[in-house]
Order: sequence, then C-alpha cells, then structure tokens
Amino acid sequence: MLLCLGSWHPPSAPLSENAPAESAHLPPESAYFLAVNRNKRSITVNLKKPEGVKIIRELVERSDVLVENFVSGKLASLGLGWEDCKKYNERLIYASITGMIELWDVFFGD
Repeated sequence: MLLCLGSWHPPSAPLSENAPAESAHLPPESAYFLAVNRNKRSITVNLKKPEGVKIIRELVERSDVLVENFVSGKLASLGLGWEDCKKYNERLIYASITGMIELWDVFFGD
C-alpha cells in the first residue's frame, strides 16, 4: 500500500543513540548494506597523501584479498598495482573490477 502511495523507502536500521550529533543529518543504513557488510570493517584512506598509501601497503602485507574498482592503472600509478603489492604479500589475491565505461569501449569502441 505504501508503495502505491509513493512513500516506500528501503528498510533501514535507525541511527544509534550513541551516534555523534554531526551524523544526525545522515540517512540510516539500509538493510541491504547491513546484510552484505556484516562483520566487515572499513576505513577511509586519502590516497593522495603518502601516509594514505603507506596505510594501504601495511594492510596489503597482512591481507588475503585486495579488490579495487579504480580506473585501470590508477593504483599502479600510486605504487599499489599488482606488481607492487605482490612484493609485500606474495599470497595476495588481487582483483580489479572493470568499470562500465571501460566495458562500453570494449564492446562499442570509442
């Protein structure tokens, strides 16, 4: 019934009562986000700063898998391409997800 009225929203979890006041304007997390990211940890790293690249290198050393979705060659230009990362962790599984624009070029040309 709510869907017909145009007021349907994805199910979400309410913001925590302990959330900082600065986050009051943010929407609650969707149930989908909570389900697919259960037990995962995340961080935000500024790769434009040497300290950010260093943090990723340290994570690569102790990680099993690295999945990235940057434009092709971007991480390599930062010293975080496959050839670089395998020096820090030879068991690392390195996955690069191709963006849609690159697929467009493959199938339809420039």
